[in-house]
Amino acid sequence: MKINKTLTALITGASLGLSGQAFAEGTTSGTSITNNLSISYTVDSEPQTPASNDTTFLVDTKVDFTLVLQSSASQDVTPNKDYTAKYLLTNTSNSDLDFNLTSADISDGNITVGDPNAAIPVVVADNTDLNTISIRAENDGEYDTGSAAPVSTFASGTDLASSNISIQADFAHIIYVYVNIDGASTDNDIATAELTVTAASGTTDLVDSKGTANIQNGTAQIVFADLDFDGFETINAGFEIVSADFTHRNVADTADLPNPGLTFKVINDTICDNTLVATTTKVDYSAAGCTITFGGTPTTYFPKALPGAMVEFTIKTENTGGADAKSVTLTQSLLSSHVDNIDLQAASIRNVTPVYVNDSGDIAGDGNTTAAVSTASSTNDVASVTVDDFEAGDSITITFTAIVE
Repeated sequence: MKINKTLTALITGASLGLSGQAFAEGTTSGTSITNNLSISYTVDSEPQTPASNDTTFLVDTKVDFTLVLQSSASQDVTPNKDYTAKYLLTNTSNSDLDFNLTSADISDGNITVGDPNAAIPVVVADNTDLNTISIRAENDGEYDTGSAAPVSTFASGTDLASSNISIQADFAHIIYVYVNIDGASTDNDIATAELTVTAASGTTDLVDSKGTANIQNGTAQIVFADLDFDGFETINAGFEIVSADFTHRNVADTADLPNPGLTFKVINDTICDNTLVATTTKVDYSAAGCTITFGGTPTTYFPKALPGAMVEFTIKTENTGGADAKSVTLTQSLLSSHVDNIDLQAASIRNVTPVYVNDSGDIAGDGNTTAAVSTASSTNDVASVTVDDFEAGDSITITFTAIVE
């Protein structure tokens, strides 16, 4: 019993102490943390030799990073032109990390673009393809997230297609997906590009250790702590083709027809006007007819496509696309479709009259011009009208006359 009393006294008089670095979020991966246990006591008022013991462990690697699309989820583009989707990749881990970067042109279908975890995800209908796709890094390199983000202006960048990039802990890097849209795409078609970022060591993807026992063997274990605990993030970017699309609709049509439309009507002939020539002032008898005396009786006569008759042609088109078109020239060569070039009189094109209407219904009300109007000459049987800025929603009607050979 004496021993028990002594042990009780020893324990009562002992002091236990823990010393060393305390673990805190953000401690660098692989840091060695040592905890020390010491005991001091006296026996019969005599201090005894202190005893101690240490235990050491390593801080594991918390793999955490964010990938955010900086440009719009779906941006307007033009076929055959280069565009970029801008991303910000931030390493919020407690270790410097490498990242494998891959890009892909997504197959047709309903695709979520932008933030896939948004309350209301943006879904687009992918129905066209990309000519090219590559990954490029901002030339300025990575930057400390504790400082102001650089003003990024994409130039050429560094091509990183299917490659690898290193980012320090608490640093970020601007990444671009660089694309070119298929030239066969038309207005309102949509293509989508996929960027996938995977945490790596060198070029080898990291493997998560959450499913293994936490046995310290001198190596920090890998723990995925990113959004879905999977060590990679994928964000898609959409590219919607916005292009000019010239269509027409005749009176009897219920839907737009592709390309500009060309119609004709006979407005005068040599029976209505026996002095009719190409330079005759345009008079239209197609609706009311002209009056001729037949058998001594005044009779209404409607002009026919006889030799020497004047035919009025009408070109109509509207920009029903989503983008303005620049330097639009509409050209009609009346002789080019005739093998013998004698169906219409040479140099007979006259009365070229363009009427430009903007989408508000005002004639040339938005400042657009119908400049560079050329009429035919003896060596030029072409009607041509140029519009400097043919805006989406605007239309033009062009009329001109020619004489039947």
